[in-house]
Formats: sequence, structure tokens, C-alpha cells
Amino acid sequence: MAGLPEPITKATRCGCLKPVTFMNLSGKSVSALARFYKIAPEHMLVAHDELDLVPGEAKLKLGGGHAGHNGLRDIHAQMGTDAYWRLRLGIGHPGVKSEVVHWVLKKPAPEQRILIDTSIERSLQALACLVSGEMEKAMQMVHTSKPPRPKPPRPAAASPLKEGDLHETHPPTDPRAGSDPA
Repeated sequence: MAGLPEPITKATRCGCLKPVTFMNLSGKSVSALARFYKIAPEHMLVAHDELDLVPGEAKLKLGGGHAGHNGLRDIHAQMGTDAYWRLRLGIGHPGVKSEVVHWVLKKPAPEQRILIDTSIERSLQALACLVSGEMEKAMQMVHTSKPPRPKPPRPAAASPLKEGDLHETHPPTDPRAGSDPA
């Protein structure tokens, strides 16, 4: 249990499974583990790559569809439910559907790898909350990837117009035309 926060190692039984099956058959390992240890789906967390999130972004959610992810599709099928927690780690989308298979199988570019690693590190900071069941707090920690944008300053309130504030305006004239467009 090296590297885990102290509260987890002292009071909580927690395990990690890295399936040795092909990713498309992840459900076989996950469901076997869940059955053997009698783990309810809502007490499980599946970490996976997510095309719909940019590199560096991570999201935590309970349930939902598989969005075409074959590993999640198999977990759904083998577990008979989608009611488990997911840690969605953004890898970005190549922009073209025909490139998706190549995109998910290749190593990310170095700058994307740094962003992905940062999102994993941020997610690990939420591990104690995840294990203790403080899911809202964990979500807040995982979802906060950058400081909130400052609110733009409010525009100054317009002062009421006084007599003489309105000026008659004319359309601009073209000095090359030689005459006033009146």
C-alpha cells in the first residue's frame, strides 16, 4: 500500500485491479472481482480514457452510457449495470472519427502526456475522499483543473443625459470624393 494516504491504509479496505485481458474484455476481470469479493457496482471506480474530454481534464461520475468505449461496453454487459463510478481521464479527440482507433492506441504527444499526468495526479489527491465515500468532495477536487476565471468588471452605470450632450452626427466623408455627401 505504498503511496496511499494514511487514512486509507489504516481504516479502509481498498484494492486496485489492472485487468490483464484485452481492454475490450475488461468486464470479464471486473465482474469476476466484484462477484468474488461481493462488491456492489456503486462501490466500484473504473478509471478510463475519455475522447470527449481534452487532455488534462478529468471528470468523476456515477453511471451513464459507454459512449462507444469498448471497455466500458464490456463492463456494462458483464456487470449487468452501468451504476458504477467512472474516473474519466481526457485524452482529446483526433477530430476525425476514422482516426479514433489509431488515436487511442498511440502514445500521446509529450505536451498532452504532461497534461494527462497532471490530471491523474490531481485525481490521486482525491483518493482519500473517494475511498471514504465523500464523492461530492472528490468531484470538486477532480473537476477543479484550473483556477476559476475572474468575473469581468461591471460596466459603469450610464449617467443620465443632459441638455447639450447629444451632438448631431454626419456620416464620414471620403476626402477623395471632393464633395460632401449631403
